[in-house]
Amino acid sequence: MLAQTVFWLLTGIFTQYSAGSYINILLIANGILFAILAFISYKNTITKAACLIFLTANTVLTLTDQAGIYDYVILAVNILLIIFFALSIIQKKTSDRH
Repeated sequence: MLAQTVFWLLTGIFTQYSAGSYINILLIANGILFAILAFISYKNTITKAACLIFLTANTVLTLTDQAGIYDYVILAVNILLIIFFALSIIQKKTSDRH
């Protein structure tokens, strides 16, 4: 999550888009949300659901525009994050039962 924070912040700051600065603001906001999600506690269902929804939405949005090499790398990282996050939730539930 922290690597994605850095990626999105740097992309938002140093990339110029023809569509205007609002895309840069969205990229920076995405980086900030990754940072927040990297440091919050996942002890309750709401934060777990928020993280999964954010990661899923980010994964879908990665492929909604022109897909390039960076999009495929981010797609792979997002899918891995979703898998690891889901596995950590499953592992936590099974360890709570014992």
